[in-house]
Amino acid sequence: MRTISLGVLALVLGLSAGCVKMHMDTVIDKDGTGTCTLTYAMSAEVADAFEKLQASSGAADGADLGASPPSLKEMTRQRVETICQDAGVKLVDHKYTDDENGVSLTLKIAFPDVSKLSGALNVLNSSADGTEQEVLRIVATDDGNYLLTSATVPGAQTTDPASAEEEAEEEAEAEQEATEAGDLAAMEESWEHMNVLMSHLGEMDMRLSFTVPGDVIHSNAMEVEGRTSIWTINAANMMQAEEMDMAPEIRFSGKDLKIKPSAP
Repeated sequence: MRTISLGVLALVLGLSAGCVKMHMDTVIDKDGTGTCTLTYAMSAEVADAFEKLQASSGAADGADLGASPPSLKEMTRQRVETICQDAGVKLVDHKYTDDENGVSLTLKIAFPDVSKLSGALNVLNSSADGTEQEVLRIVATDDGNYLLTSATVPGAQTTDPASAEEEAEEEAEAEQEATEAGDLAAMEESWEHMNVLMSHLGEMDMRLSFTVPGDVIHSNAMEVEGRTSIWTINAANMMQAEEMDMAPEIRFSGKDLKIKPSAP
């Protein structure tokens, strides 16, 4: 499945491994600038299980978080501001709450170009250093209109196949040694926390929307309301969503618009 917004689906699953709510609403202005508001929320039980899973050093195969993004708690204002600054966007608002009701985080990011927004999201998702990554683009079409789409570009680093193979062998050896050392208790504990997270997947409430500055001519979104294209993923349609090409393809009118080409 291709993701809607360049790692955002991976972000909601990886960032909280059971984040009950994730909303991303992007509004693009007439000149191609805009804002993106991201809201994450999960119950206290899910937050506690994920924190314990992260802290566990004996994760079993499949439960290992590997290079997963940081938890909501670790996404401090300073950290997000640095990521945004490096990506060429600006953090406008940062609200984090942690109480008996659960954990929530709201970020509002202002961007000069959707491709720069993609860069920030890729870093938040810890996917910016791979061999390739996807970024949003707005391109002018021959009929004078515009197309919001995505493109695959090289990542910040390239991976040496030999090094990757060696790393995989080392990880396999380490896992074998951990098992032989009798670390089964830690593995079982990790699976207990993972089971808690999986039990809450049915509560997932994921919504992504893109509001474009011109009338929508065509959109591959699940739903279109005026100039807003909407994707919604929940327990009812999760399986169907996995079969869909969910990278955004939104063609919109270029009337009275003057959008600069997306940054390379």
